[in-house]
Amino acid sequence: GINAEYGGKLESVELLNTQGKLQNIILGHHSNVSLVLQNYAWRGALLVPWANRIAGGTYTWNGKKLQLPINDIEGYHNALHGLIWKHNLVVIREEFGENSGTLVLGHSWNSTDEPGYPFDLDVEIHYTLNDQGLWVKLIATNKMDQGSLPFYHGMHPYFACDSAKSFVILDPCMSWERLEVDSQLIPTGKTTPFNLFNGSAPIGFDSKTGYPVFYDAEFRGLGSLPDCPRVKTTLILVQKDDTSTPVVLEQDEQFRFVHVYTGSLESSGEDALTVEPMSAEANAYNNYVDLHILDPGQVWKGEFGIYIKRT
Repeated sequence: GINAEYGGKLESVELLNTQGKLQNIILGHHSNVSLVLQNYAWRGALLVPWANRIAGGTYTWNGKKLQLPINDIEGYHNALHGLIWKHNLVVIREEFGENSGTLVLGHSWNSTDEPGYPFDLDVEIHYTLNDQGLWVKLIATNKMDQGSLPFYHGMHPYFACDSAKSFVILDPCMSWERLEVDSQLIPTGKTTPFNLFNGSAPIGFDSKTGYPVFYDAEFRGLGSLPDCPRVKTTLILVQKDDTSTPVVLEQDEQFRFVHVYTGSLESSGEDALTVEPMSAEANAYNNYVDLHILDPGQVWKGEFGIYIKRT
Protein backbone atom coordinates (compact mmCIF):
# COMPACT_ATOMS: atom_id res chain seq x y z
CA GLY A 1 0.00 0.00 0.00
CA ILE A 2 0.97 3.65 -0.53
CA ASN A 3 0.55 6.19 2.28
CA ALA A 4 -0.29 9.43 0.47
CA GLU A 5 -0.89 11.36 3.70
CA TYR A 6 2.73 10.97 4.81
CA GLY A 7 4.92 11.51 1.80
CA GLY A 8 3.94 8.58 -0.39
CA LYS A 9 5.50 5.94 1.87
CA LEU A 10 5.64 2.39 0.57
CA GLU A 11 3.98 0.32 3.30
CA SER A 12 3.52 -3.00 1.49
CA VAL A 13 3.85 -4.61 -1.92
CA GLU A 14 2.06 -7.90 -2.56
CA LEU A 15 3.26 -9.78 -5.63
CA LEU A 16 2.74 -13.30 -6.97
CA ASN A 17 5.77 -15.29 -5.93
CA THR A 18 7.33 -18.21 -7.78
CA GLN A 19 4.86 -20.57 -6.05
CA GLY A 20 1.94 -18.58 -7.43
CA LYS A 21 0.97 -17.13 -4.05
CA LEU A 22 0.67 -13.48 -3.04
CA GLN A 23 3.64 -12.42 -0.93
CA ASN A 24 4.21 -9.08 0.75
CA ILE A 25 7.90 -8.36 0.20
CA ILE A 26 8.03 -5.02 2.08
CA LEU A 27 8.37 -4.34 5.82
CA GLY A 28 6.22 -1.33 6.66
CA HIS A 29 4.74 0.20 9.80
CA HIS A 30 2.04 -2.45 10.40
CA SER A 31 -0.71 0.23 10.27
CA ASN A 32 0.76 1.64 13.48
CA VAL A 33 -0.11 5.34 13.36
CA SER A 34 2.50 6.22 15.98
CA LEU A 35 5.28 4.68 13.91
CA VAL A 36 4.06 6.43 10.76
CA LEU A 37 3.97 9.79 12.53
CA GLN A 38 7.52 9.20 13.80
CA ASN A 39 8.62 8.35 10.25
CA TYR A 40 10.12 5.36 12.03
CA ALA A 41 13.42 4.21 10.47
CA TRP A 42 12.42 5.85 7.16
CA ARG A 43 10.62 2.64 6.25
CA GLY A 44 9.36 2.90 2.69
CA ALA A 45 10.04 6.62 2.53
CA LEU A 46 10.18 8.52 -0.75
CA LEU A 47 13.33 10.68 -0.69
CA VAL A 48 12.77 14.10 -2.33
CA PRO A 49 14.33 16.59 -3.13
CA TRP A 50 17.48 14.79 -2.00
CA ALA A 51 18.37 11.29 -0.84
CA ASN A 52 20.81 10.28 1.88
CA ARG A 53 22.82 13.01 3.64
CA ILE A 54 23.68 16.65 3.06
CA ALA A 55 26.75 17.43 5.18
CA GLY A 56 25.84 19.68 8.08
CA GLY A 57 22.60 20.44 6.25
CA THR A 58 24.39 23.26 4.46
CA TYR A 59 25.13 24.05 0.83
CA THR A 60 25.66 27.10 -1.32
CA TRP A 61 23.42 27.89 -4.28
CA ASN A 62 23.67 30.94 -6.52
CA GLY A 63 26.14 32.44 -4.07
CA LYS A 64 23.88 32.06 -1.04
CA LYS A 65 24.61 29.71 1.87
CA LEU A 66 21.50 27.73 2.79
CA GLN A 67 20.67 25.69 5.89
CA LEU A 68 18.41 22.63 5.76
CA PRO A 69 16.81 21.11 8.87
CA ILE A 70 19.14 18.80 10.80
CA ASN A 71 17.33 15.49 11.30
CA ASP A 72 20.00 12.78 11.23
CA ILE A 73 20.22 10.07 13.85
CA GLU A 74 21.99 10.76 17.15
CA GLY A 75 25.65 11.54 16.71
CA TYR A 76 25.36 12.79 13.14
CA HIS A 77 24.82 16.43 12.18
CA ASN A 78 23.28 16.25 8.72
CA ALA A 79 20.10 16.82 6.76
CA LEU A 80 18.77 13.38 5.92
CA HIS A 81 16.53 12.07 3.13
CA GLY A 82 14.71 15.15 1.91
CA LEU A 83 11.52 16.97 2.81
CA ILE A 84 8.58 15.17 1.23
CA TRP A 85 8.19 12.56 3.99
CA LYS A 86 6.21 14.95 6.22
CA HIS A 87 3.77 16.19 3.57
CA ASN A 88 0.24 15.12 2.69
CA LEU A 89 0.45 14.47 -1.03
CA VAL A 90 -2.32 15.43 -3.44
CA VAL A 91 -4.04 12.65 -5.34
CA ILE A 92 -3.85 13.88 -8.94
CA ARG A 93 -5.56 10.91 -10.56
CA GLU A 94 -6.10 7.17 -10.54
CA GLU A 95 -5.96 5.03 -13.65
CA PHE A 96 -7.04 1.40 -14.05
CA GLY A 97 -6.43 -1.02 -16.89
CA GLU A 98 -7.13 -4.70 -17.43
CA ASN A 99 -3.90 -5.77 -15.73
CA SER A 100 -2.63 -2.60 -14.09
CA GLY A 101 -3.47 0.33 -11.87
CA THR A 102 -1.71 3.66 -11.45
CA LEU A 103 -1.90 6.15 -8.59
CA VAL A 104 -0.49 9.60 -9.34
CA LEU A 105 0.43 11.76 -6.35
CA GLY A 106 1.85 15.25 -6.34
CA HIS A 107 3.40 17.96 -4.22
CA SER A 108 4.60 21.51 -4.85
CA TRP A 109 7.10 23.62 -2.97
CA ASN A 110 7.36 27.35 -3.34
CA SER A 111 10.28 29.56 -2.46
CA THR A 112 8.90 30.45 0.99
CA ASP A 113 7.97 26.95 2.23
CA GLU A 114 11.39 25.92 3.45
CA PRO A 115 14.19 28.45 4.05
CA GLY A 116 16.81 25.83 3.27
CA TYR A 117 15.18 24.98 -0.06
CA PRO A 118 13.89 28.30 -1.45
CA PHE A 119 12.73 27.01 -4.83
CA ASP A 120 9.50 26.42 -6.74
CA LEU A 121 9.49 22.69 -7.43
CA ASP A 122 6.64 20.46 -8.58
CA VAL A 123 6.83 16.68 -8.33
CA GLU A 124 4.50 14.01 -9.63
CA ILE A 125 4.92 10.43 -8.46
CA HIS A 126 3.37 7.67 -10.55
CA TYR A 127 2.95 4.34 -8.73
CA THR A 128 2.00 1.63 -11.21
CA LEU A 129 1.18 -1.93 -10.15
CA ASN A 130 0.95 -4.36 -13.04
CA ASP A 131 1.35 -8.07 -13.69
CA GLN A 132 5.13 -7.66 -13.57
CA GLY A 133 5.52 -5.66 -10.37
CA LEU A 134 5.52 -2.15 -8.89
CA TRP A 135 6.99 0.78 -10.85
CA VAL A 136 7.67 4.22 -9.41
CA LYS A 137 8.19 7.10 -11.83
CA LEU A 138 8.92 10.60 -10.60
CA ILE A 139 8.61 13.77 -12.67
CA ALA A 140 10.21 16.92 -11.23
CA THR A 141 9.72 20.39 -12.73
CA ASN A 142 11.40 23.70 -11.96
CA LYS A 143 8.43 26.11 -11.89
CA MET A 144 10.47 29.28 -11.42
CA ASP A 145 10.76 32.00 -14.04
CA GLN A 146 14.45 32.40 -13.33
CA GLY A 147 17.12 30.57 -11.42
CA SER A 148 18.17 26.91 -11.29
CA LEU A 149 17.50 24.45 -8.47
CA PRO A 150 19.22 21.29 -7.18
CA PHE A 151 17.40 17.97 -7.17
CA TYR A 152 17.90 14.25 -6.79
CA HIS A 153 15.91 11.48 -5.20
CA GLY A 154 15.55 7.89 -4.14
CA MET A 155 13.46 5.56 -2.01
CA HIS A 156 14.02 3.64 1.22
CA PRO A 157 12.28 0.23 0.89
CA TYR A 158 12.77 -2.42 3.56
CA PHE A 159 12.60 -5.90 2.01
CA ALA A 160 11.22 -8.37 4.55
CA CYS A 161 13.54 -11.35 5.01
CA ASP A 162 16.11 -13.06 7.19
CA SER A 163 18.84 -10.71 6.06
CA ALA A 164 21.79 -12.83 7.24
CA LYS A 165 20.60 -15.65 4.96
CA SER A 166 19.69 -13.34 2.07
CA PHE A 167 21.73 -12.25 -0.93
CA VAL A 168 22.38 -8.92 -2.65
CA ILE A 169 23.63 -9.35 -6.21
CA LEU A 170 24.76 -6.11 -7.81
CA ASP A 171 24.21 -5.93 -11.57
CA PRO A 172 27.01 -7.95 -13.24
CA CYS A 173 26.68 -5.81 -16.37
CA MET A 174 28.89 -3.22 -14.69
CA SER A 175 31.74 -2.99 -12.23
CA TRP A 176 31.02 -1.53 -8.81
CA GLU A 177 32.80 0.65 -6.32
CA ARG A 178 32.07 1.40 -2.69
CA LEU A 179 32.13 5.03 -1.62
CA GLU A 180 34.39 5.76 1.33
CA VAL A 181 32.82 8.01 3.98
CA ASP A 182 34.01 10.14 6.89
CA SER A 183 32.91 10.00 10.52
CA GLN A 184 29.65 11.76 9.58
CA LEU A 185 28.92 9.19 6.82
CA ILE A 186 29.62 11.78 4.12
CA PRO A 187 31.46 10.57 0.97
CA THR A 188 35.10 11.64 0.96
CA GLY A 189 35.56 11.41 -2.80
CA LYS A 190 37.54 8.20 -2.50
CA THR A 191 36.22 4.83 -3.65
CA THR A 192 37.32 1.21 -3.54
CA PRO A 193 36.42 -1.55 -6.01
CA PHE A 194 33.71 -3.82 -4.63
CA ASN A 195 32.77 -7.30 -5.80
CA LEU A 196 31.44 -9.11 -2.72
CA PHE A 197 27.77 -8.81 -3.70
CA ASN A 198 28.11 -11.27 -6.56
CA GLY A 199 25.79 -14.10 -5.47
CA SER A 200 28.50 -16.34 -4.08
CA ALA A 201 27.55 -15.79 -0.44
CA PRO A 202 24.71 -14.32 1.63
CA ILE A 203 25.02 -11.22 3.78
CA GLY A 204 26.13 -13.47 6.61
CA PHE A 205 25.99 -13.53 10.39
CA ASP A 206 28.41 -11.63 12.61
CA SER A 207 29.18 -13.87 15.58
CA LYS A 208 30.65 -10.96 17.55
CA THR A 209 27.48 -8.84 17.44
CA GLY A 210 24.90 -11.58 17.09
CA TYR A 211 23.38 -9.77 14.13
CA PRO A 212 23.71 -9.81 10.34
CA VAL A 213 27.01 -8.50 8.97
CA PHE A 214 26.58 -4.74 9.07
CA TYR A 215 26.46 -2.62 5.95
CA ASP A 216 25.40 1.00 5.71
CA ALA A 217 27.13 1.67 2.44
CA GLU A 218 26.67 3.37 -0.91
CA PHE A 219 27.74 1.77 -4.16
CA ARG A 220 28.17 3.23 -7.64
CA GLY A 221 27.78 1.24 -10.82
CA LEU A 222 30.34 1.89 -13.55
CA GLY A 223 29.06 1.04 -16.98
CA SER A 224 28.23 2.86 -20.19
CA LEU A 225 24.59 3.56 -20.99
CA PRO A 226 24.67 1.69 -24.32
CA ASP A 227 26.02 -1.43 -22.60
CA CYS A 228 24.13 -1.15 -19.31
CA PRO A 229 21.07 1.08 -19.83
CA ARG A 230 19.34 -0.17 -16.67
CA VAL A 231 20.70 -1.22 -13.30
CA LYS A 232 19.24 -4.50 -12.04
CA THR A 233 20.03 -5.45 -8.45
CA THR A 234 18.84 -8.96 -7.58
CA LEU A 235 17.83 -9.74 -4.01
CA ILE A 236 17.39 -13.35 -2.92
CA LEU A 237 15.06 -12.83 0.02
CA VAL A 238 15.37 -15.85 2.31
CA GLN A 239 12.86 -16.29 5.14
CA LYS A 240 13.23 -17.96 8.53
CA ASP A 241 11.84 -21.22 7.09
CA ASP A 242 14.50 -21.08 4.32
CA THR A 243 12.00 -20.41 1.54
CA SER A 244 13.40 -17.86 -0.88
CA THR A 245 12.09 -15.30 -3.35
CA PRO A 246 14.20 -13.67 -6.09
CA VAL A 247 13.34 -9.96 -6.26
CA VAL A 248 14.76 -7.44 -8.72
CA LEU A 249 15.20 -3.72 -8.08
CA GLU A 250 15.45 -2.26 -11.58
CA GLN A 251 16.57 1.34 -12.09
CA ASP A 252 16.57 3.35 -15.31
CA GLU A 253 19.52 5.33 -16.66
CA GLN A 254 18.97 8.15 -14.14
CA PHE A 255 19.90 5.92 -11.19
CA ARG A 256 23.50 4.71 -10.92
CA PHE A 257 23.71 4.41 -7.14
CA VAL A 258 22.49 1.79 -4.68
CA HIS A 259 22.67 2.06 -0.89
CA VAL A 260 22.59 -1.13 1.20
CA TYR A 261 21.65 -1.18 4.89
CA THR A 262 21.51 -4.35 7.00
CA GLY A 263 20.97 -2.91 10.49
CA SER A 264 17.21 -3.26 10.76
CA LEU A 265 17.21 -6.28 13.09
CA GLU A 266 19.75 -4.71 15.43
CA SER A 267 18.11 -1.28 15.52
CA SER A 268 14.41 -2.21 15.54
CA GLY A 269 14.12 -5.91 16.32
CA GLU A 270 12.50 -6.55 12.93
CA ASP A 271 14.58 -8.11 10.22
CA ALA A 272 14.75 -6.66 6.72
CA LEU A 273 17.23 -5.80 4.02
CA THR A 274 17.22 -2.19 2.86
CA VAL A 275 18.34 -1.53 -0.71
CA GLU A 276 17.82 2.06 -1.85
CA PRO A 277 17.88 3.35 -5.44
CA MET A 278 19.53 6.78 -5.65
CA SER A 279 19.83 9.13 -8.60
CA ALA A 280 22.94 10.93 -7.30
CA GLU A 281 25.66 10.50 -4.72
CA ALA A 282 25.06 11.34 -1.07
CA ASN A 283 25.83 15.01 -0.35
CA ALA A 284 25.33 15.85 -4.03
CA TYR A 285 24.24 19.41 -3.16
CA ASN A 286 27.88 19.94 -2.24
CA ASN A 287 29.87 17.47 -4.34
CA TYR A 288 27.64 17.69 -7.47
CA VAL A 289 28.20 14.02 -8.37
CA ASP A 290 25.28 13.23 -10.73
CA LEU A 291 23.28 16.11 -9.22
CA HIS A 292 20.33 17.15 -11.38
CA ILE A 293 20.42 20.93 -11.89
CA LEU A 294 17.06 22.03 -13.26
CA ASP A 295 16.81 25.31 -15.13
CA PRO A 296 13.51 27.26 -15.28
CA GLY A 297 10.84 25.08 -16.86
CA GLN A 298 13.15 22.07 -17.07
CA VAL A 299 11.68 18.63 -16.36
CA TRP A 300 13.49 15.60 -14.96
CA LYS A 301 12.09 12.06 -15.14
CA GLY A 302 13.33 8.87 -13.53
CA GLU A 303 11.88 5.43 -12.82
CA PHE A 304 12.62 2.27 -10.88
CA GLY A 305 10.69 -0.93 -10.36
CA ILE A 306 10.42 -3.83 -7.92
CA TYR A 307 9.37 -7.25 -9.19
CA ILE A 308 9.80 -10.96 -8.59
CA LYS A 309 12.15 -12.65 -11.02
CA ARG A 310 10.46 -15.55 -12.79
CA THR A 311 13.21 -16.98 -15.00
